[in-house]
Amino acid sequence: PERRINFLLDSINHSQFASLHPAFQLTILSNLVRSYVEAGDINKARVYVKQTFDLNHDLSMPYGIWPSGNSVPNVSPIPYLARGEIFMAEGNFDEAVSDFKKALEINPRYSEAVNNLERAYKQRTDADVK
Repeated sequence: PERRINFLLDSINHSQFASLHPAFQLTILSNLVRSYVEAGDINKARVYVKQTFDLNHDLSMPYGIWPSGNSVPNVSPIPYLARGEIFMAEGNFDEAVSDFKKALEINPRYSEAVNNLERAYKQRTDADVK
């Protein structure tokens, strides 16, 4: 993950990052969150997940990246998926389930959220059995 982290940090620090569409910025930031989670650096992951939520509040995507019938228009599910991954790494499975469900409320077809929700339920059940 270290090389990927350095590449993503270079992307964020590049002068043209701010000119990218917010959807691309969210993708880069969420990949950075995931990379820090994989590296075991939850504190740094939290810094960047906060940025995804800050960016998400300013998001305006009228051209419909996500399906119509969206219960929360003009909001991305990406920050919820990223924060859910942090909760999973910490063993906070109830919080992870909540965030993955929120991501699915926003985009019911978000397969990554479905997969992570399934994983969170399984890990929560496994933790309860121990």
